[in-house]
Amino acid sequence: MNHYEFVLKFALPFPDEDASIYLGRLEAAGCDDALVGVGRRGRIALEFVRSAKNAVDAVVSALAAVHAAIPNARFIEAGPDLVGLTEAASLANVSRQYLYKLTSKDHLFPTAAVYENGTEMYHLSDVLEWLRARGYLEGTEKELDIRLEIAETVRVVNVAFEVRKLPKKISPEIEKMLCEVA
Repeated sequence: MNHYEFVLKFALPFPDEDASIYLGRLEAAGCDDALVGVGRRGRIALEFVRSAKNAVDAVVSALAAVHAAIPNARFIEAGPDLVGLTEAASLANVSRQYLYKLTSKDHLFPTAAVYENGTEMYHLSDVLEWLRARGYLEGTEKELDIRLEIAETVRVVNVAFEVRKLPKKISPEIEKMLCEVA
């Protein structure tokens, strides 16, 4: 079994609801391996360290446990997925300026997934692959594989949930294509 670290964020069924009322139910449903954040009214975040044979099993079992404890909670996002250059530099144990210098010279650095008001966000899985290929990540091969596996898995989960939110007016061909990409 491997240990997978990830975060799941949800909106509670009622916006003014105090998330702390669900703590016992979450523990009973199998979320005893999560640190639960209840700081924002109407929201709940769970930071898991879950043992499983693979990242998909870890995330799917956590999603099922939260759904069992809070059936009408609305999934917001899973993480870690998007990172900026500062966080990427931290992963590589280099300064943000040094990483910027490296990335500006390397046309293979991942394309930003989100760009708004001068801020670029990248999918962590792409950044990890790039850093790993250049020897900037510390850890054993197994540790690096696990980090990449969870980053890829939460990225797919986020995309899959976004696809489910698309309007039903989309043609079946486009919806099928989107699902295949996810």
